[in-house]
Amino acid sequence: MKLNRLLLYGIIIALFFEARQFSFLVLGARIRSAQVLACAAIPLVLVGFLCKKWAFQKTRLDLFLWSYLGINGLAILNSRDAHRSVKIALLLFSLALLYYLVIYLAFTMEIFSRAFNLLVWVGIGEIVFGLYQVAAGVSNFALKTRLPIYPAGILQQKYLSSPWGRPYGTFVEPDWYGAICAFYALFFFVLLFSDRKRKCLPAAGLILSLAGLFLSFVRAAWLGFVFGLVWLVLFRKRSFRFGFHPARLARLALFFLVAILVLVLLFPQLRTVLLKRFLPPENERLTTLGIRFVNMKLSFQSFLESPLIGHGPGTPISQKVQFNPSLITTLLDDTGILGFSAFALFLFSLFRMAWKKLPNLEVRFQPLSLGLFAGLAGLFFSYIFTTGLWLPLTWAFMGLAVASLNVGTLPTAASETARVGTQEPG
Repeated sequence: MKLNRLLLYGIIIALFFEARQFSFLVLGARIRSAQVLACAAIPLVLVGFLCKKWAFQKTRLDLFLWSYLGINGLAILNSRDAHRSVKIALLLFSLALLYYLVIYLAFTMEIFSRAFNLLVWVGIGEIVFGLYQVAAGVSNFALKTRLPIYPAGILQQKYLSSPWGRPYGTFVEPDWYGAICAFYALFFFVLLFSDRKRKCLPAAGLILSLAGLFLSFVRAAWLGFVFGLVWLVLFRKRSFRFGFHPARLARLALFFLVAILVLVLLFPQLRTVLLKRFLPPENERLTTLGIRFVNMKLSFQSFLESPLIGHGPGTPISQKVQFNPSLITTLLDDTGILGFSAFALFLFSLFRMAWKKLPNLEVRFQPLSLGLFAGLAGLFFSYIFTTGLWLPLTWAFMGLAVASLNVGTLPTAASETARVGTQEPG
């Protein structure tokens, strides 16, 4: 039991060490620390089966996920780059195992609660580290200090027209730091406006994550956060403790708008950065003229060449275009209609399960679960523009969200038996 907990805690911490400095290559595939810990946990799963501590219960959620993975394997036969497709298919398979391992390891209320608290504090640490990178960059520029900016130094100065670059925390690039900030902003928003006696931590977490989200200047993450708020409007009555009042939201929005206005007036360089984000060159705009949408169009045209099973996971769009920015066009081009439908049904079933089960959770679990699913809603919406489906944290967050539904409805005595997936609501 203790080893289970330590592995789960280790996985949660390792999720945030995504930069290349924290990984290594095996046959051309980049192996992350979270995947190493997941492999170490596999023997525990086998022991759990043998000791009947873990009972696998098949659900439609699992059916759609494994259908998607199976279609990825089938699509390799049609790949333009079989070696790359095999590598990405194995990556997706390992991420699915990570998803199930998180559900398995967080199978009691006690373990889940501790893992949840760790997730909160590690997330705050990640966000604060990104804010430090901004502060250090500004200090180095304005005061000529030599503060270190780890792990790769200042990034994207010219791209952003900012001498201090962009925060990226311990990730490969700023996009994922912005996505994390959006996830935690929605997460803390739910906790703050729930019926909780202690509001200091959620309030501080919300302020920090919104500051990180703004200073990341990741437009996809901004849109994801806005979508997450809209999602909460639809789900607000599924948690009895969530007091989502428009007046509170309006006051909060006004506070941050005033704060941003003050910052813009005090720092002229910030005005330049914002103008570059909202009025960038044509090839950087979130329009049909932007390179992102040009690549999405090329990817969709590629999908039309093999609409049923696509061209294999991770397939390049063309010799000149290696990167597929959108989750939607990635799914279509990689796995065709079949793979896209399977994964879309997986996500639909995931949020449908949340809709059905949230009101039946123990009261103290409702805001925790709602916050996790709100963060996921914002995260996946941002992936429409910059996909991070291949990030271990995406799958671990889904696993924790499902685990919150499992342990939140389990009687304490029955919670000692782990369940993979969740029974379909009655």
